[in-house]
Amino acid sequence: MKRLHFNKVNNLSQLHNELLVALPGLRRVGMGDDGRNRALPDNIVVHGLGNDIWFTVVDDADEAAIQAVVDAHTPA
Repeated sequence: MKRLHFNKVNNLSQLHNELLVALPGLRRVGMGDDGRNRALPDNIVVHGLGNDIWFTVVDDADEAAIQAVVDAHTPA
């Protein structure tokens, strides 16, 4: 896992959702005991304080793609 830091005015919940839409590999889905798909912990953890944003992501996460999503983020 690696940790990425950004500084930008943000809506963390919205940004997290934007990342999962833009980079579906960050979302994990598996089979539950009942044979149905269920969500697993995502391959990204988002933390923030004020304008500081930290992502903990898997080592092979595409940093340029994450940067592009952050750059395009406009908090609602």
